[in-house]
Amino acid sequence: MKLNNLKKNIKMTPSSRFMQTGVHEGKSHKIFPTVTIDENHPLSYYYPYFLKNRFLSTGSTITDTQPAIAIISPNLKTSCMDIGCQFCESSFEIYCKECKLGFFLHEQEQRCFTQCPKNFVADIFRRKCIPNNSAIKYQQLVYIKSFSIGSCNNMCGEVVNDCSCHFTCMQSGNCCSDYNRCEQLITDNKGRKELCQQNKHCKLCDFKLSSNNCAKCDGNYFLNNGICTSSCDKNQLTMIDNKFCKNLQSK
Repeated sequence: MKLNNLKKNIKMTPSSRFMQTGVHEGKSHKIFPTVTIDENHPLSYYYPYFLKNRFLSTGSTITDTQPAIAIISPNLKTSCMDIGCQFCESSFEIYCKECKLGFFLHEQEQRCFTQCPKNFVADIFRRKCIPNNSAIKYQQLVYIKSFSIGSCNNMCGEVVNDCSCHFTCMQSGNCCSDYNRCEQLITDNKGRKELCQQNKHCKLCDFKLSSNNCAKCDGNYFLNNGICTSSCDKNQLTMIDNKFCKNLQSK
C-alpha cells in the first residue's frame, strides 16, 4: 500500500465524546481529532488505526477464536475458576485457554491478567501476553489503542482521559494511539537529563530537533512551540487536557 493512495487527512466521526477541549479568549472550543498520513512515519505506524477501521484485514496473521469453539470442542467449557477466563479446560477449570475482553492470557501459566507480567506486553488483538521483543515488528502494534481521544502530546509518563502514556501501558494494552512518540523520546533522553534540563522547566527534549526543543514540560507549565511557558499567547488555543498551546490557523 502506498502513501499517495491514501487520503492525507482521515477525520473521525463527529461526536462530542471524541473531541478535545481548547480555550481561547475565555471561550471553550471542541477540537476533532484527526489522523494525518504523511511521509514522516513508516506506514506500519498507522496499522492500529487501519485495523480498527477495517481498512486492512488481519488475514492469517492474527487469529480470533470464535465462541463456537466451546461448542465444537468437548474439552473446553465457559464455567471457569479464573474470573477473566472465557474458555477453560473441562477437566481442569483452573487452566484458561482464552480470556475475556479486557484480559490477557499468559500461555505458560494459563491464567488471565489485566496487566501482563514484567518482560511481557499485552496483545490487544489476540488477548495474550507475549514476550517483550522489540525485534518483532508486529509487537509494536499490539499494545497501542487503535484510536484514542487522549494524546501523549506533552503527557509522556502520565495517564490521560481514555488511555495511558505511562510505560506500563505496554503491559495493560491501553497505550494512547500516539504512544510510539513517548517510546522514542524516553530512549533519546537516556543519559541526557542534565542537558535537557538546561531548557527551563523541561522534562523531556526532542533531541532530533535540538537539545533546546522541549517535548514534555513540568506539570505547571504549557508546552509552547518547544519551550515551557506559564500560559499560552493570545493568538493561541490553550489545550487544557494536555497543557499545550496550539497555534490558531490564520484566516
